[in-house]
Amino acid sequence: MYPNSIQILDYFHAKEHLCDFAKESIRDENHRKAWVKLLSTALLEQQPEVVIQAIRELAPLAKNMETKREQLLNYYGENINRMRYSEFKKKGLFIGSGAIELAHKSVLQERMKRSGQHWSLDGLQQIAQLRVVYKSKRWHKIENFAKNAA
Repeated sequence: MYPNSIQILDYFHAKEHLCDFAKESIRDENHRKAWVKLLSTALLEQQPEVVIQAIRELAPLAKNMETKREQLLNYYGENINRMRYSEFKKKGLFIGSGAIELAHKSVLQERMKRSGQHWSLDGLQQIAQLRVVYKSKRWHKIENFAKNAA
C-alpha cells in the first residue's frame, strides 16, 4: 500500500451485496425495497455501523441465510474503513469505480485492442503511458521533451 493512500470500497458493489442479501432474506417486495433504500441512504449519509446493526437486527432468517448474513457482516466489517462514503464525498473523492472503468476503456482499451495489433509487455507499457499523456491533454510535454532531447 502507498503511504497516505485512501482505499474506498466501491459503493455500488457494497450496495449490490446488500441487495442480493435482501432478495433472499425479505420476501415482501415493498418491505425489501424500503429496507434497501433506507440502508443504501445510511451507507451514503451516515456510517456503515448503522447498516451493520440493521442487518444484525433483521428478523430471524432461514438457517442457510444465517450463513449469508454472517458473510455479509464479515464483508462489511472487514471493509468498514473503506465505506466512509460521506467523508470521501466531502473530500471530493469518487465512491464508485465507474469513472476509473470508463477511463480504462476510453484511454487504454480503445487504443490497445484495435484489430490486428500485438504488443510486447514493454511496448504495451510504453504506448499506454503515451496514451495517458495524450488523453490528459499533456502532449505538449512529450513534444517539449523530444525537442530538448534532439
